[in-house]
Amino acid sequence: MNIEYLIQLLENKLIFLTNAKAQAFMVGDLNTMNSTDVEMAQVNDTLYKLRLLLSATQVATGANTDISTMIAAGMTAVKNAPIIYEGATACMSAYDISTYATDPLHEQKIANILQTMGAMADSSEIDLYIDSKAISSPVTAMMILNAVQEYPVDVRLLMAIMELDSRFGTAGVAVDTMNPGNVGNTGTAIRNYASWQEGVTAVAEWLSRHRILNQAVETPENIQEETVETSSENNTDDNATSTEELVETTENTETATSTEEVIVPDDNATSTEE
Repeated sequence: MNIEYLIQLLENKLIFLTNAKAQAFMVGDLNTMNSTDVEMAQVNDTLYKLRLLLSATQVATGANTDISTMIAAGMTAVKNAPIIYEGATACMSAYDISTYATDPLHEQKIANILQTMGAMADSSEIDLYIDSKAISSPVTAMMILNAVQEYPVDVRLLMAIMELDSRFGTAGVAVDTMNPGNVGNTGTAIRNYASWQEGVTAVAEWLSRHRILNQAVETPENIQEETVETSSENNTDDNATSTEELVETTENTETATSTEEVIVPDDNATSTEE
């Protein structure tokens, strides 16, 4: 029994468990949902290890060696492979997702997904990742980038939520509701969206409202205050300069007038004094 076959079996089991969870959700069976989540986490963990083993085997084959030799040599190729993204879960510290789902293991599952996701530096990486998880997913990189343009949130966290909650819109009620993040879904109500783009944007909007570490945003009020302060400083300097110039100008004017009175007789001036 080869590794690819084992992976396929576990992926099929994961689909079965995902559907079972969706059915339990429809009837409000929280116990079944939680137990299914635990089993899904175990399956995902085994899948990760098998994929890691498969990757190592492929590296060994490409290097014209065997996996035991590569392990003996320190598994340098495996350690250097971009499997675990450094700082993978750092984005979680900027958001409070504790209330996103009733599942007590929700945050841990999100962290597990982020650990193996990678950097997601551009749209091609996003699309490749989605295809690797759900080849028939209606969610695209363009939808995700449109959503984060409207609500600037972390792309990877947005993706992890949609992967966990609906496998990017291919599992559970999301298939019919176009709500890949199950935003607003409760045990008694299900929220629908008119398009997949709206459903993706809804997740970004939710994260935006639950940000912990907000960056300073320049508002019209702040801009106005800065303008007033800058103007005051400039006016103070200008006034100081103007005063000095005025004193100098006044002195020069007085001197010039005095000179003119000596050199050029002014009959009108004499009349005025009279």
